[in-house]
Amino acid sequence: MPTKNISAQKILESALELAEKSSWEYVRLHEIAKKLKTNLSEIYKHYRDKDDIVNTWFEKANEAMLKETTKENFEKLSTHKKIHSLIMVRLKTLGKHHRVTREMICSELEPGKIRAQICALLRIKQSVQWMRESALRKANYLERAIEESALTLIYMTTVCYWLKDHSKDFQKTSELLDKLLNNAEFASHALDHWVYQPCRAFIKKCPLC
Repeated sequence: MPTKNISAQKILESALELAEKSSWEYVRLHEIAKKLKTNLSEIYKHYRDKDDIVNTWFEKANEAMLKETTKENFEKLSTHKKIHSLIMVRLKTLGKHHRVTREMICSELEPGKIRAQICALLRIKQSVQWMRESALRKANYLERAIEESALTLIYMTTVCYWLKDHSKDFQKTSELLDKLLNNAEFASHALDHWVYQPCRAFIKKCPLC
């Protein structure tokens, strides 16, 4: 008799275990069901397809990232250190299944997977927004837009490097991220003087704002 009331977490774990033994490409939902001694209808209660499992795996990384903000003295860290910590916690969580995560990302880039690609873009956007919220950023208007774009670029550059990083605890990725954040900090100071301050002054005087 098929096992019922299988949790979404158990399905995720089984999918990752199967992928570690072969690859994400070869994982099938019916194989997950067989491993859990259940049927496809039980899998369907939690996941509509493999892409849903991918999304859940990345959500786990976001949860770990947000949990980092509950640590003592996190709020006292500089923005640089907060962002660095958040991104690295996210990547180290995904790094528990480094190769499989890389295969998941590659599978989403395949031609024709428009839904998966849209989900991936939304996932990046949401992650960046949660990073800004966790770092207690308060920028508005043009400053916010530039900050979000810069952080997205930093995050994506770091992820692309991380995908091929096999150093211990992803140390090389950590060093790259530190350099990128230093460069962003320098650029931010210049933008504040030449762009943000004049914009704030204009908005303050503008009767329509």
